Amino acid sequence: MKSKNRLESFIEFLCSSSRYRTFAESSRNLSHDTWRRELMKIKHPERFLWERVKKFVRPKTGYLIADDTILDKPFGKNIECVGFHHSGKHKRVVRGICLITLLWTDGKRSFPVDFRIYHNSGGCSKNDHLRDMLTVAKSRGFSPKMTLFDSWYSANETLRLLQSWKWKYMVGLKANRSIEFRVGRHNRVKTTLSRFTLSEEGFLFSLNKVGIHRCFARYASHTRTRYWCTNHTQMTKTMWKTLKRISFEIETYHKNLKQYSLVERCQSRRTDLQRAYIALSLCALVKIKRLCRIEKKTLFDYHRELFRKVIQRYRRTPLVSTPDVSHHAFCGVR
Repeated sequence: MKSKNRLESFIEFLCSSSRYRTFAESSRNLSHDTWRRELMKIKHPERFLWERVKKFVRPKTGYLIADDTILDKPFGKNIECVGFHHSGKHKRVVRGICLITLLWTDGKRSFPVDFRIYHNSGGCSKNDHLRDMLTVAKSRGFSPKMTLFDSWYSANETLRLLQSWKWKYMVGLKANRSIEFRVGRHNRVKTTLSRFTLSEEGFLFSLNKVGIHRCFARYASHTRTRYWCTNHTQMTKTMWKTLKRISFEIETYHKNLKQYSLVERCQSRRTDLQRAYIALSLCALVKIKRLCRIEKKTLFDYHRELFRKVIQRYRRTPLVSTPDVSHHAFCGVR
């Protein structure tokens, strides 16, 4: 069997397995014990992913969304790429792998086009990884309508890079970010916007060392306000709300990735094997979502019907035959 067909078999195994997705379990199901060696042959997992999703993506349209998620590894202290990161799921610092994903979407479909693994001691920051993915995306011909990411990735270097390409973006903005709302008057976002009432069309200001932007705000709670800015200065509040809905696609994607692709189940200690397994898990999720779209099903329905057929087949031909014994013999009564 060729290496490519072997990897396709492993992707099929990831699509059909509901709980156990280790190399040992796959060898028991597929009668092949060299999955670890096969994954070691994948030298560029990010390129491997792109080769399988590029036929579903339209680079000249759609939106690019970037965000990170934490793959829980509470007992994986010996895994090379595992570190301590703050998890939005647990609301505290946990041990895990920080996966940064670049997602393409047209508002209805969404496909991962690139990913990176961030490590605390790796030498590259999250913004460095994002700029690297954006540069690779541009070399692949991407020219999206809008680029979307949260306040953690809105560094000046990233915004200036997007402006040099004449790309439009809408990014989160931290409350302590320095802005210029009048000539020579610099202040923080939170202090400035507390003095002015945001109209329906937002608030124009100059972001320090970047340029003119339009800001929008939303009250997340009684004590917290979240801010967004865009270099599309003609954006309306209706357009901003639509883009906020589109940017939430990556949160749904992360949920499906952990729930239906079980990307957290790899037990290998090596970073290269973790990256290869993550790439195959992303390919498996793309394959499942394509199948669900063709058959007009949800991911939940796909897995429910898959294992419903397994249960029905087991009921017809049970693996363990129950001996025909009387009630008294079963209860131990002589």
